Amino acid sequence: MNRILFITTRNIFNTCGELRLIKNRTKALYENWNVVTDFIAINNRKKINSKNEEIGSGSTITVIPCNNYNVVSIYNAFNKSKKLLSRLFINNHYKCVILSGIGTFSLAPFIKEINNDIPIVADIHSAKEELLEFNKGNLIKKIYRTLMYSYIKYSESKYLNQLDGALVVSNALAEYLNKEYHLNNFKHYVVPCYIENNYSLEKRLFNREKYRTKYNIEPDELLFIYSGGTSPWQCINESIKIFLSIKSDIPEKSKMLILSHNIEEIKPMINNCSDILTDSVNANEVNHILCAGDFAFLIRENFVTNNVAYPNKFLEYVQSGMMIITTPYVFDVAKQVEEFGLGIIIDFNNYKEKILDYISRGKKEIDDKRENLLNRLNYSETLQKFVYDNKLL
Repeated sequence: MNRILFITTRNIFNTCGELRLIKNRTKALYENWNVVTDFIAINNRKKINSKNEEIGSGSTITVIPCNNYNVVSIYNAFNKSKKLLSRLFINNHYKCVILSGIGTFSLAPFIKEINNDIPIVADIHSAKEELLEFNKGNLIKKIYRTLMYSYIKYSESKYLNQLDGALVVSNALAEYLNKEYHLNNFKHYVVPCYIENNYSLEKRLFNREKYRTKYNIEPDELLFIYSGGTSPWQCINESIKIFLSIKSDIPEKSKMLILSHNIEEIKPMINNCSDILTDSVNANEVNHILCAGDFAFLIRENFVTNNVAYPNKFLEYVQSGMMIITTPYVFDVAKQVEEFGLGIIIDFNNYKEKILDYISRGKKEIDDKRENLLNRLNYSETLQKFVYDNKLL
């Protein structure tokens, strides 16, 4: 049994997108190739103490608590991690080290001193322009995020060329990193967050009927779904606006269902519209509910953050059987929607006629194309090169 050492400052304690990606990859490595991932997690005590989800898959987690807003505390935590690394490499034969999260790339030279032969791979989920493009809050938070952006860009510029590759969520992110940091012949392992494709047509139809009954959606009624939060890049306001602008011109009855944990924030946005339903459910139930829908909103604006992203929600929408209404600004998603005929790509101007025309042509059943995409993005496929390059077998 081979082992990977995963060093991170990310939140791997509470249910969230970054934990979902890391946990699912860890599970796939364990189940497909018998590779165990051990973790060193540097994070603040509040997150550690509020832990509500386990990594599993035979992993061990060594926690180093710190105060994320105290430079001295962070410095001490990284010193502790170096001492721990020295001991771990004596007692364990790791095949690969993954560095994930703010500050971890700086450990690369130290690791190379201990073992110059071990491959070190970065784990990158997004472009750090997010810190500037969505820099909301009071002045202190804005200054903090600006300083963090400067540090991260410096760190990536200094250390990425010293690493042996990077796990990234999209082809667009790989291209961005190559251009931004002048990476030549750098290995990128494109591994989006994948969901297990265990939905037969029979299951989808069962869930469609079950949840349309729950939400009082008539058989001939069209249901539009938005699933997500209220973060500015998720464009919930824009999704609501689009629905309201086309609703009166759709020949069929239509409703919109919003699935979110931020219902109280959303209520003012819908202004008591009776055709917009809201619900907050357990994450495990969301995939079942999505089967009730006909069209899904995945709207994003033209920011670097969005261009290189790969939203977890996309493949959930694909699996559900819904047609996806999206914009061209999440580059990998837009390409796949077009290539596999999964929906319609709009912009924020003159979209109404295009959507209405698309709806009038009727929903297309393209299960084989959905299966092809889901099979292409299965972890057994996307992680294969990473496993073989780093001799994890």
